[in-house]
Amino acid sequence: MQEEDFFNDELIERFEAMIKDERVSYFDTGEFTYIIMYYLDLSNIEYAGKALSLAKTQHPYDTEIKIREAEVFLSYGNLPEVVKLIEELKYIVPDHTDFLIVQAKYWSLSRASLKAIAFYKKALKNSEDENYLYSSIGDEYLRIQEIGKALYYFKKALELYPKDEYAFYSCIQCFDEIHLYKECVNFLNQYLDVQPYSEVAWFQLGLKQIKLRNYHEAYIAFDYAIIIDSTFLSAYTQKAGCLEQMHRYDEAIKVYEEVLHLEKSPAMVYFKMGLCYNKMEESLRALRLFQQAIYEDPQLEKPWSESAFIYERFENYQEALYYLCRAIDLSENNLIYWKHSVYLNVQLGYYEEAIIAYKKILQLQPDWYDHWINYAELLIKVGDYYQVIKLLKKALKKFGNFGKLNYYISFCYFLMQQEKEGLIELAKSCRSSS
Repeated sequence: MQEEDFFNDELIERFEAMIKDERVSYFDTGEFTYIIMYYLDLSNIEYAGKALSLAKTQHPYDTEIKIREAEVFLSYGNLPEVVKLIEELKYIVPDHTDFLIVQAKYWSLSRASLKAIAFYKKALKNSEDENYLYSSIGDEYLRIQEIGKALYYFKKALELYPKDEYAFYSCIQCFDEIHLYKECVNFLNQYLDVQPYSEVAWFQLGLKQIKLRNYHEAYIAFDYAIIIDSTFLSAYTQKAGCLEQMHRYDEAIKVYEEVLHLEKSPAMVYFKMGLCYNKMEESLRALRLFQQAIYEDPQLEKPWSESAFIYERFENYQEALYYLCRAIDLSENNLIYWKHSVYLNVQLGYYEEAIIAYKKILQLQPDWYDHWINYAELLIKVGDYYQVIKLLKKALKKFGNFGKLNYYISFCYFLMQQEKEGLIELAKSCRSSS
């Protein structure tokens, strides 16, 4: 441990011991400055406030303490008090770097990014913390959607300190904002020339290659990330996903099997393995894995629905409906599930349940004309002609004159032996069709 780090740790311990023992100790302005900023960096506003209060008592006229007071007010979002301190200090220490940064932060919180940028740039002239200032300027440009300028400053920060994760991810965000995925790939390749053992850079490179549908290149990038960090769970799953995109399902399954040793909640991994077997038309193995996923996490609806599709493939409609109903319980507004339930209920002769499903479908997608027609056909099948007429008259108000709607209405009237009404609707149908 360096001597300075030891001193600073000892300083914080001394301050906290003082607070705990409810006594007062003396600290010089430099020590108070460090203590206040230490707690602000930890977002511990309470202790920063305590340190500031004692500092003001011991050094009531010190400009450094007043600058830290402004920092504390900024943390509270108390901008009127910050303004008072700025007015007081601007004639005393106009070019003090930390004071310039305080003013920049004030204008940032006031949503005046251009003014904030001007103060950050002024602070750059004398500050040793260029990395922080470049990123701060980048943040302001990002806020006002000047993405190119934001990217320039984040890159500057990264050049100064290549391991700065904030600047790195901010660069990635800029490329994503303007959908420059090829340019981002170039940026990442250049970054990896400098930082070849950065697993996060390899991972991001893989993600961008996926955006460009370069699945083989993405697979290689994820592989490098895993070589660097053998516990990088997301890299494994993305690597497996790339293999799936390349229809290399056997290899994808092997990668997912590796993930099982790392994943604490493996339900989704079992599910993805099941999907691979399903694509390989190995339905029984897929079904076993879907059921394993259900065992691991019964609240995950997708394994339930996929199991239903497999049972349907085996023409075991009763079992298929059981699994689908569980999926619907977990995702009650899933239109695909409700449509599937109509088919299964009709296959089993459960027409009342199919009618309930169609009512839900019309709630979820009322503007889809075919749903109204299909629902009407089901009601005709069960002989509920009155409900068909009622339903299709609503459809006429919604969609206007469609010959098919009037035809079905007339057909129901004829079945109900109301020939006069049937002929009227049939005539309307003919006029609409001509």
